[in-house]
Amino acid sequence: SDGRMCIAISETNPNILYGLISKGVNAEVYKTLDKGVTWSLLKTFDQSFFKNQQFYNICISVNPVNPN
Repeated sequence: SDGRMCIAISETNPNILYGLISKGVNAEVYKTLDKGVTWSLLKTFDQSFFKNQQFYNICISVNPVNPN
């Protein structure tokens, strides 16, 4: 299957990571509190959010002050 993925690691708490995964025209954001052992789905986006940009580049980051 085609898609893209990016991961962001909290600077203040390296146990917290976020993953952004594009799957065709949709994308999902996941979060882990245990360095990636388990992941929870936080949000699903449809094509209207990315306007087809998810096929070219995606990016996610963690707030350096508040990783939540």
